[in-house]
Amino acid sequence: MSAKTYSIQKREGDEVSSVADFMADFVADFTPSIEAQTNKPQMIPVRHLEVPTTEDVDKVLAIATEDNWMTPLIKYIDKGELPLDKNAARRLRARVVRFTLFEGQLYRKSYSGPLLRCVTTRQGGDILSELHEGEYGNHSGGRILANRTLTTGYFWPTIRADAANFVLLCDKCQRFTQVSHLHPEKLHPTLAPWPLMHWGMDTVGKLPITSGQ
Repeated sequence: MSAKTYSIQKREGDEVSSVADFMADFVADFTPSIEAQTNKPQMIPVRHLEVPTTEDVDKVLAIATEDNWMTPLIKYIDKGELPLDKNAARRLRARVVRFTLFEGQLYRKSYSGPLLRCVTTRQGGDILSELHEGEYGNHSGGRILANRTLTTGYFWPTIRADAANFVLLCDKCQRFTQVSHLHPEKLHPTLAPWPLMHWGMDTVGKLPITSGQ
């Protein structure tokens, strides 16, 4: 790397490149403030690098993907692979008719709407969080949250159970929800002037035996 020092001057009428134009504007704006403090002309060093500081190396980063509930479905639709277990293979054949593969993404066929994008359980948790307490969330109940997720266009097998558990763990829902069988005001205890005042006992004799007994 070689370092050279230049004095850049911008003159009217000169045709310069955009880089030189930018550097001249920078020097014109920056130099007077320094000269006003030191009362001396200042030189701005400009360095030209003969060798780039970074090397362009093509690297391929491998992304490890773990199996999830969609893996057997994708393998069967794409490659026709079935599990070794006969019962699991039979259940997979019956289940796969409700799914389709489009451009490498698995979708579930809905009854009266568009295809539902299949996601993992972890991605489903992010979707529930956004729909429940996100920018357009309304802190709805578990059943409504699950239905809203389906109408939005997402699906995973445990969507209803995950939605119910998510609502139960929501801090704001637990603090401000309507609690059933809760008194509208605080309880007012009745104090007794002496112990066991409110206790009573009725003594009865032997009860007669009826004909049905």
